Amino acid sequence: MWSERLLAVRQLVWLVSPEALSAARSLLRDAPQAISLQDEMALHELVCRAAWAELRFSLMLRHARILEKLAKLSGEFAWQIEAQQLLANAHYDQRRYDQSLTYWVSSLELAQGSDNYAALCEACLGMSNILLADQQTQEARQVLELACNQAMRSGLNRLSFKAGLYTANFLAQQNDLAGLAQCLLWLKQLPVDDIEETLLIDVENTRARLLCLQNDTQAAESVLQVATARAHACRYLWGSLQAQLIAADLAATRGQLNVAIAAGHSALNAAHEANGCHFLPHDFMLKLGRWQEECGLLDEALATLEQWHTRQQANLLVRHEHKCRIAPSLLRQLSLLLQVMQLKDENRNLRSQLQSNFVPEYAT
Repeated sequence: MWSERLLAVRQLVWLVSPEALSAARSLLRDAPQAISLQDEMALHELVCRAAWAELRFSLMLRHARILEKLAKLSGEFAWQIEAQQLLANAHYDQRRYDQSLTYWVSSLELAQGSDNYAALCEACLGMSNILLADQQTQEARQVLELACNQAMRSGLNRLSFKAGLYTANFLAQQNDLAGLAQCLLWLKQLPVDDIEETLLIDVENTRARLLCLQNDTQAAESVLQVATARAHACRYLWGSLQAQLIAADLAATRGQLNVAIAAGHSALNAAHEANGCHFLPHDFMLKLGRWQEECGLLDEALATLEQWHTRQQANLLVRHEHKCRIAPSLLRQLSLLLQVMQLKDENRNLRSQLQSNFVPEYAT
């Protein structure tokens, strides 16, 4: 009976159900005293992932730390890597980039030692976020290429899909519309049976953003409606927030500034409620202030632009602290690890090429 409940909760977490977090915590409370270490670790992982989907990072962090202790007791590399990657994500989403990077590097070392391509891919994707946050574009591009290579070697469709999504978001940030369109077309050809609902919503939002940038507002609106409905259905707060931001840009593209302002306020309120204002794009408040100014809402525009200026100052301070907090030795360690990964990739490619070119004498 209990094992059946565990499977049911796992399915709820996979589908990002609104009941996932409460069900996972309830199951943890009801766990039998003789629970196996494997099941106990699985439970804490499920609570972590359900809390993550609801942007409850403190709860996620607490259970990730418990999972880390249990994983060390188990002696299993796979669980240790899982715990470290959950900790890295929890710290990243709270803008603790130094601590996040420490966990990513640690998981990368463990994954390299066991040739765990899936874990290597996840680590590269996580580190790409930190590099982008620090505006290290070339390094982020290199890490994303390594992530895609590891995803292909893992043979896991889900990881290829996720690496493609991260690459698409990178291309969108670089305003590479041609590259973004090509990447989204490639993603559309992949099977989606084993893809989490959150990733599918993220792709739809990215597709809507591309269509908006291409001024295909009708198609963008259609895609955005689907993404919004799916995000609300599973209470995926990050997906809902992204959809609202794109809706604001879409209305502005159409010249409907009053609608754009209303959508902007809706996104701002949603970010406040989720304690996630730091997830808003750095130019969001600036755009909102300009829309208000064009509509003659001068007092509101001034207040919004003052908020934007305050946020910019705070972001600069965070970036300065981030650079000061990360030890040069850790950055050197990351650089060396990435070089080793790249050399291993080149070596595998060379061996594969030599094997394909080799023709036995008896075949001639």
